[in-house]
Amino acid sequence: MRSAIRFEQALTKTQKVTNSAFHNGLGWGMRVLNAKNIEMSDNIFFSFRPVGVGIDAVHNMTFNNNFVGGSVERTTFESLD
Repeated sequence: MRSAIRFEQALTKTQKVTNSAFHNGLGWGMRVLNAKNIEMSDNIFFSFRPVGVGIDAVHNMTFNNNFVGGSVERTTFESLD
């Protein structure tokens, strides 16, 4: 799946994103799948389609002081994959 930021199979090192803004995308804002040791703090995810932030199968993740908003349904059935 396309997204502004994505962590998939990130299992070996700590990943850290802070004080960043992600906005106005036709895909997901952030996708985390099968990962560990992720730190997300003080970020903004705004105006994505159809998901702002998706998190699945994650171990030891910190998600503090983030804003996620303005996510809306896609207006077309066209696949982005």
